[in-house]
Amino acid sequence: MIRFRRYLPEWLDMLYPRSCLGCDAAMETGTGWAYLCPDCVRRLDWIHPPFCESCGHPFPGIGTDQRCSHCDLLDPVYEAGRCCLLHRELAARLIREVKYHDGRYLAKDVQQIVRRIPDVEGFVRDAVLVPVPLHPSRERERGFNQSLWLAQCWAEVLPVAGVQLLLNRSRWTGTQTRLDREERRRNVRGAFAVCPNVVVSADLTYVLTDDVFTTGSTLNECCRVLRRAGAVHLKVLTLAHG
Repeated sequence: MIRFRRYLPEWLDMLYPRSCLGCDAAMETGTGWAYLCPDCVRRLDWIHPPFCESCGHPFPGIGTDQRCSHCDLLDPVYEAGRCCLLHRELAARLIREVKYHDGRYLAKDVQQIVRRIPDVEGFVRDAVLVPVPLHPSRERERGFNQSLWLAQCWAEVLPVAGVQLLLNRSRWTGTQTRLDREERRRNVRGAFAVCPNVVVSADLTYVLTDDVFTTGSTLNECCRVLRRAGAVHLKVLTLAHG
């Protein structure tokens, strides 16, 4: 019932009260959250400064404009990255719900989450959000692209220029869950291309959006393709960091 609620009027809350995704407690009104109670919001592993400027992962003791050792290995072609949460427990459950159980009813909550990133408005101001594409067969299987959905949700609450589909996944890469950093890098090389008839502007800032930053290989490859197409200003923004 819960995943179909987005199609139904809000007065159905009276008949079918909403419950928290994290603890199943009855949701209270007026909290600003739709499916996360205040206790579970506090349980989320929020990312606060200091963090790596390239991937957004917490990095105690790091100075300004520095990056972590993982990003030194990645050698990002983008300028900066931000993540909202660490991919643990409740955050991981939220993302699984979105990706594998059509959890688009959680739109209000993912909007609330992104708005809590330090200086997120300055990070994305006037930028174009660019979702990481799914292979057509995977998108048919899921029924939607969670990266596009996230970009559309965030575009409603952040001062961005809009959302553009600039890339397609030209080669099936399969699941990368069990691949290590180097295997992921090789697996995604050449897997993306700029969409036909797309114009990439050197004057715009493009922010690649995805659900999880794991090794950064996929996001970096997407940025590499956009860089070759003429993009100059590139950033990444994800819901969680793995």
